[in-house]
Amino acid sequence: LSSFRSTLPDSTGLLVIWFISIVISTLYSFIWDVTMDWGLFERCPENEPKPFGIPWRLRRVRLFKHTSLYVGIIVLDFVMRLSWTINLSQNSIKFLSGMNKDILTTILAVVEITRRGCWNCFRMEREHIRVCSSLQRSLDSLSLY
Repeated sequence: LSSFRSTLPDSTGLLVIWFISIVISTLYSFIWDVTMDWGLFERCPENEPKPFGIPWRLRRVRLFKHTSLYVGIIVLDFVMRLSWTINLSQNSIKFLSGMNKDILTTILAVVEITRRGCWNCFRMEREHIRVCSSLQRSLDSLSLY
């Protein structure tokens, strides 16, 4: 994709479209990670106050005790999601022109592997919570006479 973009004539309009599509793709992937894959947010009950008027909160059932861990991993996921844009846009970003492309590609590959490792941990956490709560509901519904 990056090499295709570098063969096009230099145009501000194309650069704007390129930037907008990267931002939309990154935001969509990030929101999907946090809400659908990790299930980190849940709706606030109607009778509870909503901080800053936002009807969502971090889910109550979590395996890790510290909320700061979840906030940190959300921020880290966003930053690491943005790193792939650098990999796609190496030819168009001016401050990267002096950097060795092999070193940059290696660093970005390590960042992506780390992001996927974090993704797996929090996805497994969500599945563990889902299975345990499903098992608990099954046990609760059994009638033992």
